[in-house]
Amino acid sequence: MIAREKVLKLGVGDAAALLDHFTDMQNKDPNFFYRMDIDVEGRLKNVFWADNKCREAYIEFGEVVTFDTTYLTNKVAPGGIITDQAGVMKISIEIVFKDTKHRWCLWHIMKKIPEKLRRYDNYIRIKSRMKKVVYDSQCPAEFEERWSEILEKYESLKQNKWLSKLYRKKDRWIPCFVKTTFWAGMSTTQRSESMNAFFDGYVHSRTSLKQFVEKFDNALRYKKEMELKADARSFSKTIPTSTSYKMEKQIQKVYTHAKLVGEEDVL
Repeated sequence: MIAREKVLKLGVGDAAALLDHFTDMQNKDPNFFYRMDIDVEGRLKNVFWADNKCREAYIEFGEVVTFDTTYLTNKVAPGGIITDQAGVMKISIEIVFKDTKHRWCLWHIMKKIPEKLRRYDNYIRIKSRMKKVVYDSQCPAEFEERWSEILEKYESLKQNKWLSKLYRKKDRWIPCFVKTTFWAGMSTTQRSESMNAFFDGYVHSRTSLKQFVEKFDNALRYKKEMELKADARSFSKTIPTSTSYKMEKQIQKVYTHAKLVGEEDVL
């Protein structure tokens, strides 16, 4: 996906070239999927495509996504979707994915605390207690009790519209309220944002649509090569354990090198 400020320019012949490219890809791979959305004036509005590897990866790992694209290729709704607090996303998800659990990005909410609460007396203490309530509450009842305690101690917070709205929608972002759904360890949209940052190295605001597809394919090909190399390292070499605990031995056998040493995964 390309950010709003990096809108692709549609050059002369781009749409036709894009269609030829997709047709060629589909001839090579029957599982290659694409859709081109045309408006009433015959202009290209949206484009989506996915090769067989992307579709298989979604089937294998697509229980949780941070955007709603791959549903088109497999007609399998994700178990959970993580987005920011955009109202239009909430409405769209409820229409398209009626049985999908939708939660808000916890990181985006928590990073707003300074902006929303800095003006209050005892801000440092309020911030600290807020984080403990959000992250350390093990069940809804415990959260409710701790949240009430904060409001009782700092009564001025009761008039804060931002906090009041978040409280009413607590089932969309507080960890102890959303843990009944499988999230694959994710609570933020940062994973998809890191992918956007990766593609920034291949495209820019002057990239045409035709050029974008070619560069996008090159970027994915590079990612796949790096993934294969990482897999080869994980299978051919064993990282020594730091302790004698049996649990670490078990982790040593099932984790990739990147996960074991805390590095960012290739994909």
